[in-house]
Amino acid sequence: GVNVASLSQGKMIGGRGLARCLLVLLASLGEVATFTPAFSVPCGKRFRIMTHEAPPFINVDPALCVNQRCPAAAFGDDGGLTYNFVTKELKVQLEAQCVDAGEDAIIEFEWYLPPSDRSSAAGAVNLVCNGDFATNGVAKLLNGTTCPSATPGHANFYNGPSPKGTCSSIGDAACLSTGPDMVIGAVHIVVDRVAILQFSAPFMTVQQVTVKREEPDPDLLETMTGFLGPFNANLWGAIGLECVFMWIFFLIVETTVNEDIAEGWHAYFDTWYWVVSTLACGADKAPATMGGKIIFVAHALFTLIIIATYTGAVAAYLTVQASAEVIVGFESLKGGAFSTVVRGPSWNSEAADPVYKGKYLGGNAGNGTIASNQFKYFQALQESSSKISFKMMTTQRMDSRDASGAPLRFTSTVDPCVAAGAELGAYDMVACATAEEDPRSLVFDAPSVYFELNRIKKETGMCKLFTVGPEFNPTGYGIGFPYKTALHLPFSQAILTQKELGVFETYADQYNIGSSESQCTWNPKGLEMTLTEMSGIFILVGLVFFVGFTWGWLERNWYFHPAGETTDADREAALEKEAEGDKELVAVKEDIDFKDDEAVAVAGKVEDDAEGPDGVGSQLDELQDQMDRIEDLGRQLLALRGEAKGARGSNGDAAVAEKTPLQHVMSVFGQDASK
Repeated sequence: GVNVASLSQGKMIGGRGLARCLLVLLASLGEVATFTPAFSVPCGKRFRIMTHEAPPFINVDPALCVNQRCPAAAFGDDGGLTYNFVTKELKVQLEAQCVDAGEDAIIEFEWYLPPSDRSSAAGAVNLVCNGDFATNGVAKLLNGTTCPSATPGHANFYNGPSPKGTCSSIGDAACLSTGPDMVIGAVHIVVDRVAILQFSAPFMTVQQVTVKREEPDPDLLETMTGFLGPFNANLWGAIGLECVFMWIFFLIVETTVNEDIAEGWHAYFDTWYWVVSTLACGADKAPATMGGKIIFVAHALFTLIIIATYTGAVAAYLTVQASAEVIVGFESLKGGAFSTVVRGPSWNSEAADPVYKGKYLGGNAGNGTIASNQFKYFQALQESSSKISFKMMTTQRMDSRDASGAPLRFTSTVDPCVAAGAELGAYDMVACATAEEDPRSLVFDAPSVYFELNRIKKETGMCKLFTVGPEFNPTGYGIGFPYKTALHLPFSQAILTQKELGVFETYADQYNIGSSESQCTWNPKGLEMTLTEMSGIFILVGLVFFVGFTWGWLERNWYFHPAGETTDADREAALEKEAEGDKELVAVKEDIDFKDDEAVAVAGKVEDDAEGPDGVGSQLDELQDQMDRIEDLGRQLLALRGEAKGARGSNGDAAVAEKTPLQHVMSVFGQDASK
């Protein structure tokens, strides 16, 4: 009843062609040719689906499931990508096929969880293989690679799905088969499962991705002194010692003869400044003696070589820092340099003949924990090459559980790392790691990883974990049926039709499970230094600046002044003296003006006056005394002007010295000295 021509129009997700899938389907046609319609036609049937907890593909609350059967209420408003696809798109597509074939268009799905280890896809697969709802351990293989559900005569032999409206619970006598009719969730189509189940075409291609926590921060002091890293401590000490020797040599050779060097004890600081400024390629002064010049050339050559060497060493230092051992992807784990955690069993790796390969570091899993797809992949790689060896911790599940066994996840108010009695899953074992022996990475399905890391960031506002490196080891998620049935054919046709319609691209966008949607991706630092690594130089410069500013403030305002330096207070005193002199000159001018008027009046009366004590002669003598006083004040004013000029450093009064005291005074008054 399968239209193979219509199947040829389908496409595999990610752009892959249908050829590989068709080869599998066509090869199986010869095996199922003798089966009855009950094994190939889904129309009018009720399917009991075995699933597992696998966000974001299956979101189910086990507390709402009764006797392993989970009603629609257990899946809430969002049962997950796979649940929504099966109950909406896939079911509708299958019913449309039944209508086209003239069959009963009613198809019913009921969902069940394993009795234990409900997050394991392997356990759900084993239940379908075993043909019951209780044994989810290692599949009971009979006759090589077959399962009890596919072995005629076995009590758990698969007799097909039950008619619609019947088989309402586990153990119901109306059920045609004792076990589940299919397994759906996040079930990888891999070699060991293909050998025991019949799989549909994959509805999604999935790769693995490596996850790690943020690299621990280095020591703060070591980080702050990172700019010193290109040279070791001995070399920095030798550079400082060379500067001290140069300082002593300059003090001995140059201090007494070099006029550019300050006098007294200031010479010690001035000479040290000369040495250090030369080291920074900004020599403060030139040597005066031949010996000093030779010493200066040696110091300058030393400075040139040191700066050039440091510049080259910085690039090499950054390259070494960038290539330091960190997890950059899955390849980093193969040599055993870093520990990783996977879901799988425990074992004694130190035994003479260990059950599994690799170095076992412990964990919370038991030796009966079902091996995950990732655990099996690790084992296969180690079997393929003796150069590959993983350091592994194992856990029972990906997510954590609290003391009561309820799911425990990072939220804005919940931190699994500090929850009392919690059993950490793989994600939180890495996120909460603090000790060196704790796992530093994990490997899991990329869509699930992107979903969980984005969820944690949304809840907590920060990335607790990061994906690192490229995706690898592609497989597909599919629907598994009991071996040697033909039910996978109509389901495959429905899946391929939905993929042509772009249904899964829509779901991928809805659940943010693409690599482009990852909000927590680790990128290597590269050849660059951070502000934290350079903070030491900022602190050093800040301290030197503070010392220099404090010293300068004390010099200016409290302690002392260098020889020959004029302070603001000196300038203010000179200006005050000059103002007082100007006031005195004004008073003299007023007195002279008054005497001028008196002289004119006397001249008018000269003919009438005698040579008495109040006569003209007496007045002229008094006037001469005033003129002598003016000359004396002029000399004082010139002296004050000179002091003010020295204080201001101005040349504005240079012409004053060329005048006589009297001329200077008269020019101030605006009078001609000849008068």
